[in-house]
Amino acid sequence: MERMFGVATYMLGLIMMITMVLDAMEFINQADPIPTVLFIIFGYVLCVMGYMFTRKTPPPQY
Repeated sequence: MERMFGVATYMLGLIMMITMVLDAMEFINQADPIPTVLFIIFGYVLCVMGYMFTRKTPPPQY
C-alpha cells in the first residue's frame, strides 16, 4: 500500500514539474513568476516524497 502511494505521489509530482516547466518556458516574461516557482518546488517535493515511499527500507536491526 505504501509503495502504491509512493508511486502515485512520485508521478503526480513529476507531472506537476513537467507541466509547470513547459508553462514557464512559454510565458517567460509574465508579470508574477512566483506561483510558477512555488508549483515547481512543490512538484519536486512530491517527487522526493514518492521516492522515499517507494524505496525499500531494511528491517530494523535489534
